[in-house]
Amino acid sequence: MCRDSPLFDFIENCMRNKHEMVVYEAASAIVNLPNCTAKELAPAVSVLQLFCSSPKAALRYAAVRTLNK
Repeated sequence: MCRDSPLFDFIENCMRNKHEMVVYEAASAIVNLPNCTAKELAPAVSVLQLFCSSPKAALRYAAVRTLNK
């Protein structure tokens, strides 16, 4: 389903949203997609790594939990 799907494009565009929760949910959705390549996962992992240094504890916790999957 990954790279050539319009749904994947929509989720990838959601990672550029100004709201942190929308960005987190989009990154989490990409991480949970089956049959994705490392190239397709890279933007989501990068966003989650950035969230690990967030001043908000809930965002850090969510990012670490998602990265552990």
